[in-house]
Amino acid sequence: MGRGDLHDPVPASWFTLLAICQVIFLCSTMSCKLNKKLGCFIRTMRQMQTISSCSRTVVRMYALGTSGPKRTVRSLYLRRCPVDVSPCLLQSTVRFFSQDAFITGTEGPSSNKQEVANSLVNDQTESCRPVAVERTMPPPHSTVTAETNRGLSEETAEKSITQRYFDDLRKCVSPCDVLDLFPRYPVSQKYISNCLTTMWMLTKRLLEDQKHYERQLMFEHPQFSQLCQTVMEEAKYMWCDDLAYSLHAVVKLGVPQNTRLVQTMLRVCQERLNGFNDRSLSVIASTLQGMEKCKNVQALQNGLQLVVEQRIERISSVFMLQTVMKCLGEDSPPSLKIKLENKILSQIHQLTLPNAQHMFTVLAEMNYRSLPILHACSHKIIDNIEEIPFWRLLAILRSCSDLMYRNARLFSAIADFAASAFYLWDTKQPTGVGAASASSLAAAASGLGYYSDV
Repeated sequence: MGRGDLHDPVPASWFTLLAICQVIFLCSTMSCKLNKKLGCFIRTMRQMQTISSCSRTVVRMYALGTSGPKRTVRSLYLRRCPVDVSPCLLQSTVRFFSQDAFITGTEGPSSNKQEVANSLVNDQTESCRPVAVERTMPPPHSTVTAETNRGLSEETAEKSITQRYFDDLRKCVSPCDVLDLFPRYPVSQKYISNCLTTMWMLTKRLLEDQKHYERQLMFEHPQFSQLCQTVMEEAKYMWCDDLAYSLHAVVKLGVPQNTRLVQTMLRVCQERLNGFNDRSLSVIASTLQGMEKCKNVQALQNGLQLVVEQRIERISSVFMLQTVMKCLGEDSPPSLKIKLENKILSQIHQLTLPNAQHMFTVLAEMNYRSLPILHACSHKIIDNIEEIPFWRLLAILRSCSDLMYRNARLFSAIADFAASAFYLWDTKQPTGVGAASASSLAAAASGLGYYSDV
């Protein structure tokens, strides 16, 4: 070897070796960081392999029908697993670990896989806290139950509003208080009818001077026009009994008959007259008694006459029959009068003392002299004459005069009762007003009893 051989160029393999050494040196410095990541990656792959194999076993057993119904799902590896797992895979895996019946009943590869899975669970429970996730299946009728609960809650809220409305309505002491209460609650046909009826009942209890003053305040109230407008709009949709009581209250409150409100309600009553029950018909009849004659009133009265003639066999209330008879008056046809008389006679055993007192006035309004009915009512009055006030006895005597009905027993009983009351009042109150009333009553009874129909 010569001197020049020592300076020959270095082979390329030496540079490659040197580069490899540098890479190994750099890797050795980074090994501390990579070891942890590589270890985590290897453990994750092992867990995923075990989970997938176990899930296939459980799904196969579930398809064969060997497992029971689905239960609560609990996952132990939601936080440890770094990848996304499908819900079905998660549910199947957790089902495998939570039910030991599947494990004890299988042998071979399944039991080995279970041991691997259990060892992984024991290794990881110390470093990671398991998370329990509940996945419950909804009941088959959950939607219907939710809708039912929602309907019940709405019904309960509506009942509470209605209860509060009626509680506030009972606290009112004047028609203006009712009008102040009206805009606080939603519009309802029942609310409107109760507002009008309460206003009429509060006004009815007042004296004449107070009635005039309260009606003036009511008509000037800003909510009264709004209430009337609402009544006209809702009249077509009201229940029949609400419509009848609303018309009665409006007329009794003194609303002029020629107003659009009253005429609209009369027209609606004509259209829906066939849907009224016996009580509603009696309310309509009582309302028409105090109204002036006009086209709508006459039309409603004629319709009422036809409806009563059709339903007369089904009417069981004596008071309702009396109200209708008084409304129809003497203009009703003789055939209807005879039907009403026969109906009253068929229910004469149900006649009460107020019915007997009122019957004289009703027959006088109809100008119909029915001797069987008058005789039965006279016996009822004679037996209970001490319970009848003097003003009612005077009305009975006037009706007997109009009907030219003479009953000596009835007049003698009234005269004796008046004479005894006159003697009692004269002893205690010599100058009292009651004595004069009893004296006039006795004179009237003695004068009418000269001729007798009995």
